[in-house]
Amino acid sequence: MQKRVLVSLMLTLSSCSRATAPSVPNAYDPTNADARPTIQKGKVYTGENGSIGAIAGTLPSGAETDPLIMGGTELPKMDEPVVKMPEDVPVETDPKVPTDPLPEPRSYRTLTVIPTENRGTWEGFGANLGSWANAVGASEYQDTYADLFFTNKNTAFTNTVLPGLGLSIVRYGIGGGGREGDIMDRAEINPLDLAAYRDVEGFWIDPKESDPSSVSFDWSRDANQRSMLLAAKERGLTNFEFFSLAPMWWMTKECSTVGGTLQNAQQFAKYLSSVVQYARDEWMIPVSSLAPFNEPTSDRWTLKGSEPGMKVNAAGMASILGELQKELVVRELTTAVSLSGFDEGSPRAALVLQEELNRKAPDIFEKINVHTSERGVASRDLKSKEALRISVGAKRIWVSDHSDGESDGMSLATSIVEDISSMKATAWIYGQPVDAMSSRGLVLSNFDMSGDEDGARGRPTGISVKHYILAQFSRFIRPGQQIIGGTDDKSLMAYDAEAHKLSLVILNTTKLQQDVDIDLSAFKSWGQSIVHVVTRGDGMKVWKAKSVGVFSKKIRVTVEPGSVSSLEIPEALLK
Repeated sequence: MQKRVLVSLMLTLSSCSRATAPSVPNAYDPTNADARPTIQKGKVYTGENGSIGAIAGTLPSGAETDPLIMGGTELPKMDEPVVKMPEDVPVETDPKVPTDPLPEPRSYRTLTVIPTENRGTWEGFGANLGSWANAVGASEYQDTYADLFFTNKNTAFTNTVLPGLGLSIVRYGIGGGGREGDIMDRAEINPLDLAAYRDVEGFWIDPKESDPSSVSFDWSRDANQRSMLLAAKERGLTNFEFFSLAPMWWMTKECSTVGGTLQNAQQFAKYLSSVVQYARDEWMIPVSSLAPFNEPTSDRWTLKGSEPGMKVNAAGMASILGELQKELVVRELTTAVSLSGFDEGSPRAALVLQEELNRKAPDIFEKINVHTSERGVASRDLKSKEALRISVGAKRIWVSDHSDGESDGMSLATSIVEDISSMKATAWIYGQPVDAMSSRGLVLSNFDMSGDEDGARGRPTGISVKHYILAQFSRFIRPGQQIIGGTDDKSLMAYDAEAHKLSLVILNTTKLQQDVDIDLSAFKSWGQSIVHVVTRGDGMKVWKAKSVGVFSKKIRVTVEPGSVSSLEIPEALLK
């Protein structure tokens, strides 16, 4: 199956590299000619009796008279549609692209957009830095990854061109690793098989002095991750959160960032707040929030673990939070920087911890962070997600880490829709956008940290269909839009009231092709230049333009089996 997907991706991308992505809002530089390659147009046809014409080539036999069929039943006749073709995404004209025959019977569903149901202002899609940025940051390929994730530009990767994701949030991981000789009479003790890229350096190298300007701090460390952080800022990003990977190794009883036990809450709080202040003052990074924990009650934080992390109970968290509040006051950061809690590994664990911390440290967090995958397995616990939303009240929820190990992109798509719908999350962060070999990454890279002499470190090595799947969301649902309601639980809708732009992302998780009627009766009018792009979860079709049937009060799209369809409807004026 993997070979089939990879071959399909390579074949498909032969046409994808010749055109640009949809004309959705560009967070980088809309005047940049590189972001607007030559437009490739296809033919447009008009069907009859509610049928939808072909995109390009010759009309299918009988297309002018055959109605759409649902389980052998003719649909009611509707106004004659006008089929519109997006003008700036690849058109399916390449005969080399493998296509499957359309399954029969076709299924049918209706989606009604409810713009009066406001589900929150969208803050953005984003990425965690941490280990992958330590692996590829400051390499000769850094700009490739920075453009790919933090702009809308089409970006050359391996032997093809990928759509930029246009991510708008970055989370920087504060590490605690040291170097040999930092402390003469003590040594850091980590597992021998700890991967070099996961050993993220910290800045407070010894406990002799607590002044960040003293020689006990070395702000030149963690150069690779910092370089990627600055690359994101250079590309226009302004939404930054810092989170803790682990305390400094010498702050733990076992002298280890991997599962070590914190001994001094005050030191830890001083360290985190010092890093945030230095980043704001010296690196000019507008850090707006600090998350001091990372899956704090997880059982995987042991001395024999594979990555840095610290286990801490609710009482320990309350102690750390109290010290953090004091440190932020001392540094006059209480207005600029808020605290985010508690980055638990699952919605169920977050719900338990939320209720316990409400008793020990109520109202200390401005927003709640939660992870929706554990050890590469996506959470499908809708009951806990909905209960967490109720428990936190009016506070914002971020999905601050998701990295599933499924190679089929539909698992990722389902997670995004479920997380945002059930928890009313206002941001969604992918945890491991680059990986060395597993299926968690959106793209793959060489993580060899032994040296840069041969130029191997950071070299792109592979692409997952999940990159395209995430683009189906991140390129259409943009910061500042309102997430609005609808009658379909396999879709997301967002509306930009200022630009009068409606965005929809529709999932088809079945094995049948679906004809979806989108009821726009809440709008008095909308523009005809509708963008419709599709990616199949099996990789047989990626980032492809599709036709749209436009009627008097609705539009109709055909959604392929196991796929994600994204639409942008301009000039959508509410009644």
